Amino acid sequence: MKGIFMKTVLKWNPYLDCELSAQEGWLEELSREGLSVRCRFGPLALCDRGDPHPARRFRIEPARTWASASDPPARALTDLYQEAGWTYLRRLPGERGELFYTDDPSAPEPYTDPETRALSLTGLRRRFGRRCLSGALSMLLLLFDHFVAFPMAFLNARPFSFGVWDLLLVLWYALVLFYLVQEWRGMRRTCRRLELGVSAPLPPPRKMRVLKAAMDALCLAMWIILLALIIAVLPLLILEVPL
Repeated sequence: MKGIFMKTVLKWNPYLDCELSAQEGWLEELSREGLSVRCRFGPLALCDRGDPHPARRFRIEPARTWASASDPPARALTDLYQEAGWTYLRRLPGERGELFYTDDPSAPEPYTDPETRALSLTGLRRRFGRRCLSGALSMLLLLFDHFVAFPMAFLNARPFSFGVWDLLLVLWYALVLFYLVQEWRGMRRTCRRLELGVSAPLPPPRKMRVLKAAMDALCLAMWIILLALIIAVLPLLILEVPL
């Protein structure tokens, strides 16, 4: 058991989902350290320690629409990558893309034309846009329920009565929406650069890394608080259940 924990490392992913080149570079950095990602829990990645692969390269192919989430990518796609010396590894969380890798330094890049690469990202850009729009609509409905419907129906109170916690809730929703918008804008900016023939990716903005770190820390704190509440309340509920 001790050996298992010594070979397992928990890493934080500092990049946005839309920053595909940064995600690829992060995986290559882990490979140089001898780490391979076993599974991901949001921004946290559980890695296995093994032999370093200093020459390993990763490329993310935007996911197409498959029959089910468990299906492998289209055979034509994997054959195309294998002919170029790339090996299929797995699907990324959230069906953002298919992950390929190669240890051959002479293996050609899957895309040599920036415009073709931009076309391959069209579906992923639309998915980010739908995610942003659905997130905005969901937050508007939640805010309406919290500040209008619930107070009038259950508390006999006036709508839009703000307290400290209500203000924090609004700020949290605004932060999440800003985060989603930045992801969509980042993907759109990447596609536009490729359409103009610029293949070099933009460096990840430091401000967004700080924002992502803050949001990931807040989410982790919320989950810890929720788990603590469940652990504290569950014994009381069990004791109150008649035998």
